[in-house]
Amino acid sequence: MILTEALLAAISGAPDFAGVSAHEIGSLIETLQSRKDADIDAVCKIEWEFLALLDRHQRREPITLQRRIASDPAVFCHFVKLAFHSKDGQSDSHDDADPVLRERVASNAYRLLSGWDVCPGVGEDGQVVGADFNAWLDHVKRECAESGRLAAAMSMLGKCLASAPADADGLWLDRTVANALNGRDADAMRKGMITDFFNSRGTYGFSGGAAELEISKRYDDRATAISEAGYARLAQDLRSLAQSYGLQAERDQLRGPYGAQ
Repeated sequence: MILTEALLAAISGAPDFAGVSAHEIGSLIETLQSRKDADIDAVCKIEWEFLALLDRHQRREPITLQRRIASDPAVFCHFVKLAFHSKDGQSDSHDDADPVLRERVASNAYRLLSGWDVCPGVGEDGQVVGADFNAWLDHVKRECAESGRLAAAMSMLGKCLASAPADADGLWLDRTVANALNGRDADAMRKGMITDFFNSRGTYGFSGGAAELEISKRYDDRATAISEAGYARLAQDLRSLAQSYGLQAERDQLRGPYGAQ
């Protein structure tokens, strides 16, 4: 495909692309992402090299890479290795790379994982296939434990699972995902999810506590539903998040919009 070849040429620094703006390259990538006949491996390479241009605030994401991560646990583990140092002090092949290049690659990998929101194991109908999700998770746990990066991997996964679909029975979170998050060894995963929920609010204005009370109720309702479904550990963390917003609401009710008591 001509478009694929052109963007690969841009990666190589071809002179013909010297005058092409970042906005134009981003638009070309969007077009490529929409093509069903595109070479998936080539698109992944292009998204990786131009990751800084695929900013979700501009409604551009490395969706092909995100889907590859969600479908192939080895790819997820690869990017975890690039983004994080081993807790066991293990060395990796990329440790011998130029320090500046290594830092750029690590930053790129962390950016990719931080923005990843495609839940593993989701089928064509948008629902989680339990066996596929569990097989993906088992592979990741095994490989990342061996590489000394299990906690980091579980934290990144937890952030992603904040976007997991609802269960087919109406529970706000798929039960296979909820079961994984509720595990005794799933603290890092749960913290990752709670962190993503907290950060998803973004910027906001002063409301005298009204907005905080609304958010607190939302997470309290989710905690109640997930508790009644039998996932007590996950419910406890959601309840703590709800309480933090409740406390913020109380503080805001006592001060004016400029902080005066």
